[in-house]
Amino acid sequence: MYYSTLVHEYGHILMYKQKQWNRMFSPFCSNYVSLGKCSNKNSRANQFYEEFWAGDLEKDWKTMRVDGEVDYEFYDLYEADFVTFYAMTDPDEDFAETFEYFLFTKEPTKTKKGKYKNLADAKLGFFFEDPQMLKLREKMLKNLLKHY
Repeated sequence: MYYSTLVHEYGHILMYKQKQWNRMFSPFCSNYVSLGKCSNKNSRANQFYEEFWAGDLEKDWKTMRVDGEVDYEFYDLYEADFVTFYAMTDPDEDFAETFEYFLFTKEPTKTKKGKYKNLADAKLGFFFEDPQMLKLREKMLKNLLKHY
């Protein structure tokens, strides 16, 4: 549990790397906004948001919250779209949880048509299809094995 928590938190660090964000929030930002900052268009944070959150999922997420928490109605609708229940908290937690799963699981398989079976697998594919992320995964796993 200790290492998975560290990996999850590293997922946040990876998402919040300075070069991926504009220094100041702009009310005219059309990219993903988190922690009061506007993501750069080609950042991993914005790509993850655009590919997996923008649209109906985000709209439902915003309307199906109770006291700022994910509602079970939302969970019932979108369960297959997230690697964990906690990933439904917001795009930032979804990114970190998916990164954690990316590090510790196998690459999901695609259907004969070259698609993932669900959105959760597609999110994992987001990391598995990125050569930089694969190199990082290999390095992190080697380092974790030294201490486990």
